[in-house]
Amino acid sequence: MVHASNMEITYNTKDCADFVRSAYIKGYSSGKIKSRDDKEPNWFHCARVADTLEILLGKYNEGSQEERQAIVLGAIGHDLLEDVEVSEQEIQGLFGELALQHIKGMTRKGQDFNTKDYHAYSQKLAGSSEEVRLIKLSDLYDNYASPIYRLLNMVVQDVTDAKQKKHTEEYNNTRLKFLKTILGPILDVQFEAVKKTVFSKYPKIAQDLISKVEDAQMLYGRELERKANDNLYSTLLFAVK
Repeated sequence: MVHASNMEITYNTKDCADFVRSAYIKGYSSGKIKSRDDKEPNWFHCARVADTLEILLGKYNEGSQEERQAIVLGAIGHDLLEDVEVSEQEIQGLFGELALQHIKGMTRKGQDFNTKDYHAYSQKLAGSSEEVRLIKLSDLYDNYASPIYRLLNMVVQDVTDAKQKKHTEEYNNTRLKFLKTILGPILDVQFEAVKKTVFSKYPKIAQDLISKVEDAQMLYGRELERKANDNLYSTLLFAVK
């Protein structure tokens, strides 16, 4: 749905968010998209990435109104071409050409969790527009932060059934290994590539996001260590000796 106001074209954020949600639901129903193991719908991640950027774009007021809106819409749809079966024409008609270009810039085609693919993708990101790099920083922030909170739910001692307890322990161990040896390094290589780049149009937003990602990255590592050692104080800086 496109709105005309004072000869400017603006795109409806809610319509775009609804489109993303519907596209994922269709993908789940057809079996072409696998549900996340924590059962959280994928579009929640897309919404958080967009929310973070919307807040910071409003706070610092960098870029034009059209550019800021395209960044938010690009964030909402940043995984569309990668995850679901939609055409570029559909996206362009609903999100606009600028947002489509951001979504294309964020799209990685390749094998999931293949480290070589992500090294090549990271170099692509480093040479992309500032807008795409801002979306990637917000994406990284959520991808570091979200697993931290999911790890808090990995409580084995509350499971009383022996069979279920064994299953939970096995799941937790597999999850920890994945987060430490696969997801963490993949996120790290992308962050290293993007944070070294120059942001001349959006310097304040970029610096704020980089600081957020650095904090989330540190907490990600600490929480993994804490869970692996099953020791609340094992990674606290100011633990009482």
